[in-house]
Amino acid sequence: AKGFKLQYCQTGNSKPEPMGIFAYAMEGNGKYSGIGPKDHGVRLARAHTMTGLGVLCLEFLGEGSSHESLGGLAYLRTLEVDWDKAVTEKRSPLYSWYYQTQAIFQSQGIPGNPKGEEDWRRWNNMFAKLLVNHQNKDGSWLSPSPNENNYALIENSGSIYSTCLSALTLMVYY
Repeated sequence: AKGFKLQYCQTGNSKPEPMGIFAYAMEGNGKYSGIGPKDHGVRLARAHTMTGLGVLCLEFLGEGSSHESLGGLAYLRTLEVDWDKAVTEKRSPLYSWYYQTQAIFQSQGIPGNPKGEEDWRRWNNMFAKLLVNHQNKDGSWLSPSPNENNYALIENSGSIYSTCLSALTLMVYY
């Protein structure tokens, strides 16, 4: 848990703020480092993913009510899911949405997070509708990003990766 907490980024000053971001930044040595919310582009897009992942890990490590986890949840609370925006920005959202969904679902009932159930209802209503509306007639999904459909350059992977992530995300209840 200490390692995840070290990745917590507070904005601008030494006073703790609720806009916690766990972000992935390759610094040549493969380490994770914090990136503030004023950064733009790919790094901020990664912040969405890494915040969900970081909060989820803290929750599983029994640190869900920590300042860092609650700050990350406050950041996740500001996010929306937008398929068309993901297409425009050429992001790979399904991976991010999976971790955000898990973190928000697991946050219900955590001490110090009175908005857990409300956050989950809001997120699930928004996310589940979006995902179901973009499901193909054969039951599969294609990500809004072609990069995510061919994850890790697996030749001819088509919709396998996107369908797996989408199904797993819809199954967080289980």
